[in-house]
Amino acid sequence: MGEYAELQAVVPVSGQRHRLGLLLFASSTNKDLFSNTMVPFRWADYRFIQVIWEDQVLWEADLGRIPGKGDWFLVRLPRLPEDVKELKLRIRVEDRRTSMNNYTICYFGPIRLLELPE
Repeated sequence: MGEYAELQAVVPVSGQRHRLGLLLFASSTNKDLFSNTMVPFRWADYRFIQVIWEDQVLWEADLGRIPGKGDWFLVRLPRLPEDVKELKLRIRVEDRRTSMNNYTICYFGPIRLLELPE
């Protein structure tokens, strides 16, 4: 594991515990310093973002492949115990390969809890 940074988010829980999911928005862009132009996928497989609940990775994406205009991601949650009133999530950005001049700008959020169809 490489260097990482983490943020925390709390999502209130309601609905049928076996049919819940998270709707996440993320966008990511990198600046290529020697030409000041975007090079698609140049930094793929270097930096990843994860959403973690307790010790379980619920979702992971390669920041070098997420579009600059962003995208929505739907993550089905495991069945939640009835006593869980809120999800205390950790959002982690982690370097998996060493790089120089990989300046990532990542926008993450909102996070929405959804009750999914059967």
